[in-house]
Amino acid sequence: MKKNLFLVTVFFATAALAQEQKTIHAFSLVDAVNYAQKNNIQVKNALLDIDIQIQTNKEIASAALPSIGSNVGGTDFLTIPTSLLPGQIFGGAPGTFIPVQFGTKFNANYGANFNQILFDGQVFIALQARATSLDWKRKNAALTEENIKANIYKIYYQLSASKTQLNILDANIERLEKLAKDAAAMYKSGFAEKLDVDKVNVQLNNLQTEKLKANNSVTIGFMGLKMLMGMPVKDSLVLTDVINENNLSADILYEDNFEYGIRKDFQYLTTVKKLSNQMSALKNNIDNELSQAKLNYMSSVATVNFQKKNMQLAENVYGQTKKKFEAGAGSNTEISAAQADLVTAQNNFMNALYAALIAKVDLLKASGKL
Repeated sequence: MKKNLFLVTVFFATAALAQEQKTIHAFSLVDAVNYAQKNNIQVKNALLDIDIQIQTNKEIASAALPSIGSNVGGTDFLTIPTSLLPGQIFGGAPGTFIPVQFGTKFNANYGANFNQILFDGQVFIALQARATSLDWKRKNAALTEENIKANIYKIYYQLSASKTQLNILDANIERLEKLAKDAAAMYKSGFAEKLDVDKVNVQLNNLQTEKLKANNSVTIGFMGLKMLMGMPVKDSLVLTDVINENNLSADILYEDNFEYGIRKDFQYLTTVKKLSNQMSALKNNIDNELSQAKLNYMSSVATVNFQKKNMQLAENVYGQTKKKFEAGAGSNTEISAAQADLVTAQNNFMNALYAALIAKVDLLKASGKL
């Protein structure tokens, strides 16, 4: 009995552990977009609207088709009704009656009818609107998918940038921890002041606080991305793509012979209402959006290049200042300033890279290439 009880306990413990295990998804940017197109609730509803419209179109078409109906019936008289006729009709004595049955024991009938709608305004309008309604539903779904895709691109890039920034923070914290240790050793040896040690520790505490805030922001960002993708929040999501300058390219700049028809919102509006003033306003908005997106992207890429050079200079300055400090020829103020400048340059570079990637998404969307 005890053995059986032990086995049951182990079984339930194993089942509970299996339920607590999380599903882990290791997704590239393309994987994240594909997952969202299958699981995002807005996309699923848009695709469901297409199926509903297809079924509605079938019902409308069947209402206008000719219909043929038929019916078959039969009657079985178990007892044929009996009537009494005067006997003298058949040569009998007056005052007598003869029972007579009229009718048939079995009776069958068959009927057929043919119906055709000659004119029904509502039906004919519905028939003409079938293709337009279905086309509208499909283009609305395409527009929804594009908007979800753009948002996933931006959040994915943001989280990837945050991951890189966390790695930079870890490297800077490790660097400052070593610097704090060296400063403490020099203080004990009489080659540095207590103030120098405190300044390094202040910088170290600031970076550790910044890392804590960054981790919280990343956690919240992952929750938002999973909600947007339609992924259960309890699942674990790992981003496999690492952003760098290779994600930026000049070949996405749109050509002068841009065609409005490749824009999802333009296709959508042409389906809903074909009004010249609306189309003219939309084209003007698209031209403005394209021009701004192109300008922002070019400016952002240039900023990335400048910030990368600035970061490299800050790294060189810090390296040289650190050597002077370790040799006793430099002050703690110099090394602290160089460290602060390096952290600022690194953050500026990552912020510029993220801004450039967002500008790239906006340009792709504006040019209908997303």
